[in-house]
Amino acid sequence: MDLKVLRTKRSSVKGRVTKFSNYLDLVKDISSLTPIQEPDLRIKLTKMEALSNEFDDIEQQIEVLSSDNLELELEERYTIEQLLDTLIATATHVLSQYNSNNCNQSVSGGHSQCQNNPISFKLPQIQITKFSGNYSRWMEFKDMFSSLIHSNNQILPIHKFQYLNSYLEGDALGVISNLEISAVNYSKAWSLLCERFDNK
Repeated sequence: MDLKVLRTKRSSVKGRVTKFSNYLDLVKDISSLTPIQEPDLRIKLTKMEALSNEFDDIEQQIEVLSSDNLELELEERYTIEQLLDTLIATATHVLSQYNSNNCNQSVSGGHSQCQNNPISFKLPQIQITKFSGNYSRWMEFKDMFSSLIHSNNQILPIHKFQYLNSYLEGDALGVISNLEISAVNYSKAWSLLCERFDNK
C-alpha cells in the first residue's frame, strides 16, 4: 500500500483516539457514570481494542516503507500506542469500578451474589519471543518471562496467565491447554511448564 495512504489511515486512527479520549474525560468519574453510559463505554472500549490492532498493522507497513525515517516513525508509533494503552486501561478500570460499586450496592440491599460481568481488556504489549517447546530455548524464555511478567507484582495473576498463553505455541502450549485461564490456575500453569522443561 502507498505510504501516503498509510499515513492518512494513521491520521484517521489518531483522530478516533482523540475523540475517545475526550469522551472518556466526560465519563471517567465513576460516580457520574449512568446505566446508559456503561454499555456505551463498553462498546467504545471494544472498538478501541480493535483499533489498536488496526493501528499496529498500519504502523508495521509504514515502518517497512520508511526505512530512511524509521526513528521518527517509531517515535510516532510509541506516542500513539502509549495513549491507546492508557485510554484502554482507564476505560477498563472505570467499568470494573462501576460493576464493583453496583455489586456492593446489591449486597447491601440484601442480595447475596453479584453476577460477574467480564470486561474486555487489551493487555499492553510486551515483546517476548514465543516458546514452542524447544528445550534449548526454554531458559531464555523463562528468564525473560519471569523478569518482565511473572515477578511483576503490578500484573494480576489472570493477566499473567493471558500473557503466558499468548507467548506459547506447539508442544509448550499443549502443556497448559487443559487449564482454564483464571487467576487461580496461573501458578499451576507456570509450575507445569517449569516441571516439564527445567530438567531437560
